[in-house]
Amino acid sequence: MAHDATPAAGVGRRTIRLKIKRQDGPTSPAYWQDFEIPYKPSMNVISCLLEIQKRPATTSGQGVAPPTWDQACLEEVCGSCTMVI
Repeated sequence: MAHDATPAAGVGRRTIRLKIKRQDGPTSPAYWQDFEIPYKPSMNVISCLLEIQKRPATTSGQGVAPPTWDQACLEEVCGSCTMVI
């Protein structure tokens, strides 16, 4: 997953762009999808993914299945939410 915090075109509003590598099943080929969400101070990877889950649509407006991942308590203390970034 990659990200880039950039101002939205023409409005001076900051957004975060995420590129997420997805796979529909264990034997399915992987593919990339691009997402853009509003920037909020103190966001982390989990909060970005949660924001995408609220409105799962790519930057082109295509509705998609919300991203899923393994998680524990989300208290960001033990590291069990670690993922490849």
